[in-house]
Amino acid sequence: MQKITASRILGLILISAAVSVASITSKSLWVDELGTWNISQAAPWSLWAQKLWNHFNSDGQLPVYHAFIKLWVDAGGDNTAYLRASNTPWLLLTLLGLLRLPLKNEKTAWLVIFFFCINAFTWYYLNELRPYIILQAGAAWFLVGTWRLAISPVDDHTTVDTSTREILLGIVVMIAGNILGAFWIASTLLAFLIFLPASLLASLKSLARNWWLTLAFVVVLGGMLVVAMHSFVSGARASQLAEFSLAGFGYGLIELTGASGLGPSRHQLRTDIANISWAQVIAMASLAGLIGVLTFASWLSIPKHKHKLLILVAAVLPLLIMIGVGILLHWRVVGRHLSVTFPLIAIALAFFAARAFDAGGRPWRKILVTGITIGLLCSSLTIRLAERHEKDDYAQAAQWAKDALAARESVLWVAAPEGLAYYKVATSVQDIPATPLLYTYSDFQARMPPDTWPTHIVKTYREGVDPKGLTDHLLASQKYELVGKATTFEHFRIKTP
Repeated sequence: MQKITASRILGLILISAAVSVASITSKSLWVDELGTWNISQAAPWSLWAQKLWNHFNSDGQLPVYHAFIKLWVDAGGDNTAYLRASNTPWLLLTLLGLLRLPLKNEKTAWLVIFFFCINAFTWYYLNELRPYIILQAGAAWFLVGTWRLAISPVDDHTTVDTSTREILLGIVVMIAGNILGAFWIASTLLAFLIFLPASLLASLKSLARNWWLTLAFVVVLGGMLVVAMHSFVSGARASQLAEFSLAGFGYGLIELTGASGLGPSRHQLRTDIANISWAQVIAMASLAGLIGVLTFASWLSIPKHKHKLLILVAAVLPLLIMIGVGILLHWRVVGRHLSVTFPLIAIALAFFAARAFDAGGRPWRKILVTGITIGLLCSSLTIRLAERHEKDDYAQAAQWAKDALAARESVLWVAAPEGLAYYKVATSVQDIPATPLLYTYSDFQARMPPDTWPTHIVKTYREGVDPKGLTDHLLASQKYELVGKATTFEHFRIKTP
């Protein structure tokens, strides 16, 4: 473990700020981000708590994360880049955890941070108003604590207590980021029970010694789980709008390697696979395959057999569970659902790089590490800059609606209503029905005058926006022509006679 000094903290702050500046943009919020923003708009706090309590989806299971976002918005507003910068403190916490890895060589710890920070997976989720960087922070501290516990003598109370505190912090932060972290927590406990039961018992004794910390942990975690269980019992379930597929699961694993920036976008792979660039696919698959091989090689190099098996059970068992749950519930598993394992990729690359550049390191290893580093940087820059990786362009869609309404022409909005509120087409989601000439897919049948047609239709092709196909007959009528396109959006206008 590296001692956390003021100079090291300052270095990590500068690194976190630099990576955030490089990756965070002010481009349009997409549908999931708009949902996060909308929850933060409830005021006062009593109304916010009521709204979250009755929000029956995955957001309703994350009270700590959404409380943090509300504090962030109350403190500085809701500018797009500022909203996404809420990830930066959690990135700093992640890097602090990685620096505490119980490694003999400080250089290797900094290499872990380096590979974590140049990865497109990190860049992608830093640039998203969602809780996946906080999930990384929890995963990093949980990993640090369990690693230290696994290699420490069971009678070293000081070290066991330190490990246990790190594990507790990791669990709380991980569950604050995503309830799916519970899969990895459970699989790790099972792995310790099978391969290192004495270490697990030592940690349980540490909980008894530090009862005050244990009590605080139980209260905080218990509160989060009560909210999550209430959401689940009230009907919140994983989205079933998209089926599980092994191809999608495989792409999720590619995302973990950081190679996805080199390939086609998720949207292209889902909606326009016939026209994707196979050169991009080959570049992405090559880098992902190479990183996968090096990760496997680093796992094979672990000296103790029981440690090797412990990592295998703790990291891989939840992936198998995800496949089973995805098949049974018809739930699409993507990279963010697997992201607790992401720090292991950075650690594996760091170990290989440290060996490559040690005295006597073979030239081919150095060439390989250099090539992977260049590939990861190119992938991250492409995620940041390439048009194909842009998300739903609600900003452009809202502008189309604004222009039409300013001309006193009617608009049917077939997209998330939160986009109308954020981009000031309507004052709030609740006020949309009172906005003249503006209709949404959920209310147009009731509100639109009989035998009339909206002048404009602004529609996104994200699944679930109009699950019953209520607006399909309008476009099938041949009365409309396509007049504009933006990422995942199309703008139609009624044909003039």
